[in-house]
Amino acid sequence: MRFAVLDAIFERNNKVERKNKVEGKNNAQRIALVGDTVSLTYAELATAINTLADAFVAARTQHLGILCDNSPHWISAQLAALHAGLCFTIEQQRHVLNSAGVDTLICTSPEQAQLLDSDFKYNKINGFYQRAPRMTSVPKGTQLITFTSGTTGQPKGVCLSLALINAVTQSLVETLELETIETHLCLMPLAILLENIAGVFVPLLAGKTVIVKPISTLGLGGSSHLHPGRFSQTLQRLKPDSLILTPALLNAVMQHALSTPQAHIPRYMALGGGVTSNRLLTQAQQLKLPVYQGYGLSECGSVVTVNTPQHNKIGTVGRALPGRAISLAADGEILIDSDHFLGYLSDTESAPSRITSEDGHEQLPTGDLGEIDDAGFLTLKGRKKSQYITAFGRNVSPEWIEAELTSLPHIAQACLAGDGEATLSALIVPTPGSRATDVQRAIDALNSTLPDYARIHHWTPAQAFSVQNDQLTFSGRLKRQTILHDYDNALSRLYAR
Repeated sequence: MRFAVLDAIFERNNKVERKNKVEGKNNAQRIALVGDTVSLTYAELATAINTLADAFVAARTQHLGILCDNSPHWISAQLAALHAGLCFTIEQQRHVLNSAGVDTLICTSPEQAQLLDSDFKYNKINGFYQRAPRMTSVPKGTQLITFTSGTTGQPKGVCLSLALINAVTQSLVETLELETIETHLCLMPLAILLENIAGVFVPLLAGKTVIVKPISTLGLGGSSHLHPGRFSQTLQRLKPDSLILTPALLNAVMQHALSTPQAHIPRYMALGGGVTSNRLLTQAQQLKLPVYQGYGLSECGSVVTVNTPQHNKIGTVGRALPGRAISLAADGEILIDSDHFLGYLSDTESAPSRITSEDGHEQLPTGDLGEIDDAGFLTLKGRKKSQYITAFGRNVSPEWIEAELTSLPHIAQACLAGDGEATLSALIVPTPGSRATDVQRAIDALNSTLPDYARIHHWTPAQAFSVQNDQLTFSGRLKRQTILHDYDNALSRLYAR
């Protein structure tokens, strides 16, 4: 199986070389990757891919892992691994490297490699860290292993084929109509599949420029920290045409638009990461921000549905991409009726099993609840397994209320509690400088817009949820069970009162 992105990179380079030969001049080539200290043209990227691919083969690499900040070298190494037919793993955890059987590691220091496994030894010839091959069970045809967020346990290794990655990438290029997009800025770590495919493969296939700088230089700090001023300066300085956003980053773009004279606004901003507050989307629309929600999951190679400038419905996550099909189970669970992943590395955590529809199609239950309107637009309603049932028998999706809470000016993060209780409570991380009275007024205002069963009756302050304290996934989602366990005593005191 050939990878369309690699074919496009090499063909673009060959066209320029042929033109130079005929015309006898050296035509400037388009920039493919812009980093912090180095930029690569498509010709230089093609050379880097070939050189690294040869080095991987010479080193007898079977499974490659990368432990680095975002950079052009990160992308070159990944594309080289795919070019060499290696199994490539994205994520940065000891559990991940061991379960995926990674034998070759690219990282920035010996300390990093040794921290993961003292068996990793530096190879001075190729600059890789290597250890003896590890036995692991990988489904046939696997060329990329991405790890799910692991909101309830250890992340699962999702094994993807090149055919599926190709299909998703090409479908996005066709659907998004990227004529007005010249540069894309990566805001998320490249280990997140959405940024990896939609933020790197898609623009490279379309011949665009990817700006890929260390995350810390952009005003971002992991999955839970944001420096608004530095982030705003980044947008003004780099002037990207497209971004991929989470709800928190959308909030930052809105503040940038409101506070910066002649603010640079990208032409297309894709929004993902789960349920987003309609309040936030309405505010973005009022500011005329080109924000388009989408939806996907690792098991389907990332994006499944997306809104576009031509077909956009606020509050929905769009319509299915070409070649994709979605439907709903009787209980409202979203089913994907198209190509899926090859399997998991292990079955240590319960995973959705494929089912067969009445007409013989294979379907993947997603664990997400939704609604589909007559025009095919999908609206998310939260996670099936995280749905709360109050003591009065009312079903409540915590993601919905949390999204509304975090759209308020004085609330940075929120985790809903109250499963099985008569009333709902919340753990609130206030924004810096906000007082308890500010938070209470914001909750009171929100409660006035909510049905009685969904109102917040009690709240207690919490420390920031982060990857470091194991309360957030790498993609920024709440590890709900961990958070509720950590704050069990505080919540018990709330309900005792």
